[in-house]
Amino acid sequence: MGNFIRNLLIGVALFIVLVIVIGFVSSGQRGPSNLGPVGSTHEHVDFLVYMNDEPVDFSNPRYFVRSSFVHVESDNVGGAGKVIHVHATGVPLNMFFESVNMRLAEDCFRMDDGRMFCNDGTNELRFYVNGVRNEEYGDHILRDDDKILISYGDYSEQELQDQLARIPDFAKLQ
Repeated sequence: MGNFIRNLLIGVALFIVLVIVIGFVSSGQRGPSNLGPVGSTHEHVDFLVYMNDEPVDFSNPRYFVRSSFVHVESDNVGGAGKVIHVHATGVPLNMFFESVNMRLAEDCFRMDDGRMFCNDGTNELRFYVNGVRNEEYGDHILRDDDKILISYGDYSEQELQDQLARIPDFAKLQ
């Protein structure tokens, strides 16, 4: 009877470990459930990121092609680091930012060097898609020819309009 109880306890323990492992794997780092396979689309998004009056320069090769789903690259039409290339349907903006070790949330933007730019009562993080303020932030699903502005600082409406006007127009050339 002693062996039976020992074997039963081992069996129960193995079952619990198996359930934990399956739960961990099934909740692991997957893309969104509506994420298509690489190659399910080929779209381009113009974007600009300002942190306290300084544009973030995505033309540095350390940002190029960090993900096969969504990335920036060295373009031959002058848009290096200014166009997000989307190669799968259903890709949210944060999938790009996470591939370059950044993160966009509704109240903070984290740079790849760890600096945080968070709403503080004076400075505000704003997100625009096609000239319209948008509350989706990193959850925004990227669409062909989107024009995205992410802006952090204490800006007047005119300054924000000036930033919106500076969003490049390279996506249509891709």
